[in-house]
Amino acid sequence: MDWREELRKALRLQEADRRCDALRAERNALLHDAQEASLDRDRRVRAARIAGAEEELADLERRQRLADLERKSLEEERARATRRLYGGDIRTARDADGLQKNIDGASKQIDELETAILEAMERAEAVRKGLDLARAELARVEAALADRREANRARLGQVDAQLPLDEAARAAEARRLEPAVLREYERLRPRCAGIAVAPAGGGSCGACGFQLSAYWQEKLRESATAPVTCEHCGRMLVDA
Repeated sequence: MDWREELRKALRLQEADRRCDALRAERNALLHDAQEASLDRDRRVRAARIAGAEEELADLERRQRLADLERKSLEEERARATRRLYGGDIRTARDADGLQKNIDGASKQIDELETAILEAMERAEAVRKGLDLARAELARVEAALADRREANRARLGQVDAQLPLDEAARAAEARRLEPAVLREYERLRPRCAGIAVAPAGGGSCGACGFQLSAYWQEKLRESATAPVTCEHCGRMLVDA
């Protein structure tokens, strides 16, 4: 068996592995896309804030309606007391004084309610404006999220179509190698960051850049019966 020739074949296998690894990594990145996840978190946070603002607005409108009903009731009560006070039916000063106190008390409560109603209206208007802006921003984020998801799905479909083809090509390259070479390749590859075989052009390891000694360079040129490995990183070398 000529190790130099086998290692040249192993370089082709390594390139096939590189393509498969890149596609698998891309597939994993697409399935766990950080930008898509960030947009989705942003969408959920904005939606929750909008829901809170909508609840606040509904509560303000409810309080405003209740205060308005109470104000109208007090106005009617004040009107009845005023009619009695000036209708000629009051016989004693004590009754007149009591009605006047009722009128004054109702007027004070009406003023307080009108102030509360006005404040609720102003706050509700501010909330509505904030909601309009928040909904517009949410729509923008949702559109960006939808676009990102669609792009990821489209690319994932391409990757899923290409990966089996590259895996089949990789398997074909592996079958061309002698079993002993393939075993050594498979042993080294996970230990050497995916690079088990490196070209040694210019007298240095093509993976780690280590300059080979003259002895190892000569051995690399002449030896075909056993693999020559880099003195520094331990990868198998092939004369480029």
